[in-house]
Amino acid sequence: MSELVMGYPEAEHGVLGAIMLASLDGDHALADDIVSQMTSGDFLYDDHAALFDVIQDCRGRGMPVDPVTVGDVQRQLPSGRGTLSFAAEPEQQRSIRGQRHGLCQAGQAVGCDPPSDRHWSLG
Repeated sequence: MSELVMGYPEAEHGVLGAIMLASLDGDHALADDIVSQMTSGDFLYDDHAALFDVIQDCRGRGMPVDPVTVGDVQRQLPSGRGTLSFAAEPEQQRSIRGQRHGLCQAGQAVGCDPPSDRHWSLG
């Protein structure tokens, strides 16, 4: 992984989320492209490396690559955290952003100003 993203767990988690989202969206070429350029050794954080290994295992066995499946294949990560909840975080954040966008559009339709981004931090 690039030295620019080392030390940023959000970047590593984002890569894993991108693989799962591409797989869920049926964009297997994108998922293949991402996975082919990486190994679990590219991840600084043990949980991310372990999740990458589970994703590769699922892909190698022709299984879906989604939070439920990877959570079923490996229940816990090295930290003791549940794989399902950890793997689902990128999708949950995408859903929250989508809900926020929908609420802003609805508010604008009735004449309300959208909230500033500083009030909607996901961090």
